[in-house]
Amino acid sequence: MTPSIARIFVLLASENDFALVIRRGPVNRVAALTWDRTRDTFKLGQWLKGRILEETCDLSPDGRHFLYQAKKYEPKVGYAAFYSVMSRAPYLTALHYWAPKHRVFGGAFFDNTRFWLSTFPIEARTLPHFAREKGVFELVETIAEYDVATYRRQRDGWVLQPDDYQRRNLWHKTLGEWTLARSMYNYNWRYNYPNLYELKHGTNEVISSDQWTWADFDIPRKRLCFARDGQLWALDLKVGAKETLLHDFNAMEFEPRVAPY
Repeated sequence: MTPSIARIFVLLASENDFALVIRRGPVNRVAALTWDRTRDTFKLGQWLKGRILEETCDLSPDGRHFLYQAKKYEPKVGYAAFYSVMSRAPYLTALHYWAPKHRVFGGAFFDNTRFWLSTFPIEARTLPHFAREKGVFELVETIAEYDVATYRRQRDGWVLQPDDYQRRNLWHKTLGEWTLARSMYNYNWRYNYPNLYELKHGTNEVISSDQWTWADFDIPRKRLCFARDGQLWALDLKVGAKETLLHDFNAMEFEPRVAPY
C-alpha cells in the first residue's frame, strides 16, 4: 500500500519569527504545529478529525491566535457541518466558537485584538489594503468567504493582477531583486488546472512548480520557503537558491492531545 502524502499550508506571523503549519492527510485528519523560523524547529499542537479550510484561515500578527473554518462530519445529522473557531496557536480547541447556524466562514485579523469575520448574507465586499485603514467601529462590516484569502494576501504584501481571459488570478511578491509569482485559477476551474509558483531573479526564471502547496518569502533570513510532497523546504537566496529540507511531515499519525487551556 502506497503511503499517503501530506499536504502542507503555512501561515506566517508578521510581528515575529513564528509560523503555524497546517498539515492535512489522510482524508479528514489535520494537525497544527508551530514553526520557530529562527531555529527551524516544530512543535505539535493538536489534531482534528475533520478538515480545516486553509484559505479562510488566519494567524494573528503575534502568532498567538488562530482563526479558522473547519468542516466535520456529524453523524447525528448525516452530513458535514461547517463552523468557525478562534484558538490559541498551535492548538485547535476553541476559545471562541461560531456554530453552523451563525453562518460564519472563517475570517482575517486586522491586528492582535481585532479581526473580521466572513458571514452570510454578505454586508460588505470592499477590502482594505492594510488593517490600519479600518477603525474599530467599522469591524461590524463583513467580507465574502472567498475574499478572506484575498485580503490576507494583500495585507501580507502580495499584489494582484487579474487575468480574466485565462480565468485565473496572478499574484506576485518581491524581495529585493527576487519575485515570487503565483498563478491561481478561479474556484470554478481549480479542479482542472493546478496552481503554479514561479521564482524569478530579475527577469530570469530560477524555478517553477505546480507541485508546491504553499510558498512565501522568509524575509529576515532572505530565503524562500515552500511546501512540496508533504515536506517543508527552504531556498537560500543569498547563495544561489540552494534547497534545504527543513522538515518531513509525512510520517505523522493522528494522536489525541489536550490543549493546555
